[in-house]
Amino acid sequence: APFPDESYRAGPRQFPCIVPLDDADPPASMLLDAWAGLEQFTKPFVTAFSDHEDVTRFFEPLFQQRIPGAADQDHVTVANAGHFLQEHAPAELVELILGLT
Repeated sequence: APFPDESYRAGPRQFPCIVPLDDADPPASMLLDAWAGLEQFTKPFVTAFSDHEDVTRFFEPLFQQRIPGAADQDHVTVANAGHFLQEHAPAELVELILGLT
């Protein structure tokens, strides 16, 4: 929808190039720091992925296994949504967040 023609797609096509492939890539240290913090996070943490998520769904079990606050939570799969859940299913996400205890 936001790409009226091929010329608008050059930016998004670069996104995979900024994903670190190993610990030597510059963004890797930021991701390692983020994981270090998340692995200490004990407040309630749930995962919510779309049933049509093809980009980041492989992170779902990693979050659930590595973040202490994810233990014993009801993780959800949101039906009929895409990668940007906050745009495709905002009401469901608000309900999920408000239900955390």
